Parts: sequence; C-alpha cells; structure tokens
Amino acid sequence: MDVTALSQMRSGHLLMAVCYVLYYRLGPLPSFVDGCVPLALIGIISAVVVVCLPA
Repeated sequence: MDVTALSQMRSGHLLMAVCYVLYYRLGPLPSFVDGCVPLALIGIISAVVVVCLPA
C-alpha cells in the first residue's frame, strides 16, 4: 500500500471520528444527517471500487 492510500485512509478515519463525536452533540435531525454522511461515503467508495475492479 502506498503513502497516498494510507493518508487517504487516515483522513477517512478522521472524518468518521468527527462525525461520530458530532452525532452525540447535535439535535435529533442534524445528528441523523451527520450519521448518514459516513454511510453515504462508504456507499460511494464501494461503488467506485466495484466499477474499478476488472471484469
């Protein structure tokens, strides 16, 4: 794994941790939206990986 991939993984984990902390500090609707952000990002990343896999 190269350095760029590692730094992207670390920034992704950092974003997930920020969303996790904010989730418990926000009101009901904003915390719901904040909880959906990591799920949406994982879905997008998964779709990109599937498209990039060789047939």
